[in-house]
Formats: sequence, C-alpha cells, structure tokens
Amino acid sequence: AAGLMPKEIDFDRIYQLNNSTRDEVRANLKLIFANPSLANNEALVDQFMTQRILAGDGYTINSLIESIKRKEDFLDARLGEIKKPTLIIWGKQDGLIPITDAERFNKGIANSQLVVFDNCGHVPQFEKAADFNKRVLEFLGK
Repeated sequence: AAGLMPKEIDFDRIYQLNNSTRDEVRANLKLIFANPSLANNEALVDQFMTQRILAGDGYTINSLIESIKRKEDFLDARLGEIKKPTLIIWGKQDGLIPITDAERFNKGIANSQLVVFDNCGHVPQFEKAADFNKRVLEFLGK
C-alpha cells in the first residue's frame, strides 16, 4: 500500500504510528493485529520497539504524513502500468489500511490476484504465516 494515496485519511491514526513509548506500541499493536491480546505480549512489544529504532520508522512515518499533506509522490495513476502477475495479500481486519484499498489495488493492476485472510490484521505474514506462505509459494509456482 506504500506509495498509494489513501482514500480515507485519519491523521490521528497515522501520527499514532510514530510511537516512542511501550504504551504507544501496545496501542498500535491493537491496530496491527486482529487478535488484540497480542498487544500485551511483552516480547512482541520489545520486538516492535527494536524494529522501530533500527528501521528508522519515525522518519518514514513523518515522510508519509508530509507526502499525504502535499498529495505528492503517489502512484495511483501508475497502477495500470504494472504488467507482471501480482499477488496482493490482505488481512480483513487490518486496522491501518482498509480492505477497500486492497480491492482498489486489485482492480487497478490487470494481472493481480487478491487473497484476503479473515481474522487477520495488518501483518498476515505473521498472523497467518502458514496460509500466507502456502499462497505465496502457490503463486510463485505458477
């Protein structure tokens, strides 16, 4: 979904992603995962805190916010240029990016396939790892 203009913009939610405390990470994990109990998993909180620092997520999120405000650097108009087979995997309960965006990407990319996992949030590769891997391997085997 990176690089595509969100249809519905909730700046409070985006700013919330720029977390710096463990409590803020826990709040974000409730948006990220379909299973809210994962937000209380201290090992997962540690992992997200470390990942945020190492990946420079604060810079990334601030850049995203500024791009949205300026309505620049979005690739919506170029979706039709994608000619290669494309697998789009989405969690139905994604609290960050709505399923309508997945449907928009699927419609805009001619040779795409959309797979939606129920009881799954923003990270299907984590929440539905076995199903995710199976679908990716099937797709790559085509």
